[in-house]
Amino acid sequence: MRRRSRSVAPPHTPRRSRIVIACSKQACRTMQDAQIDFAADGSSATLHQMGHNATWPRIDDATAEQIRIALETRVQNQTATPGTEAALRSLIAGLASGTPNYDEMTSEMAKVTRDQLPGLQAGVTNFGSIRSVEFRGVSPTGWDMYEVKFQSGLVPWRIHLDEKGKIDGALVQPF
Repeated sequence: MRRRSRSVAPPHTPRRSRIVIACSKQACRTMQDAQIDFAADGSSATLHQMGHNATWPRIDDATAEQIRIALETRVQNQTATPGTEAALRSLIAGLASGTPNYDEMTSEMAKVTRDQLPGLQAGVTNFGSIRSVEFRGVSPTGWDMYEVKFQSGLVPWRIHLDEKGKIDGALVQPF
């Protein structure tokens, strides 16, 4: 598998702050351009991708360390986040019917889902009905990984819930 990297940052960003995305040739074909802007005062960073903007506040070192430890522990334990299987089943059913429950998603996830619904519905409909859902582990980034058996075969999914239990990310992606 050939790998390549691409630096993503606005021109005024210092070299040491550039973010590099590495991906396989196949994955890069489907990736959308992204840009990350850092606030001049260092208080936040904003991701601009696929017509959407997501802003994250800067956190202090102690908070960052707490997050790092929590993620490391979660990945080490390989235990599903409570509610992810039910959320995934509901999401797949909603996408297949063309009526996902947007109340189960963050506002950002709901917007992206609305924007992409025709393609998502077509893709999920092609899988057929769900036969089983099996937890396969926690990814290095903390997303729960599931293997969903459909009429048409096995499809790997990843899902993540925010601190309120709402879906803030879901994707079909190899483990």
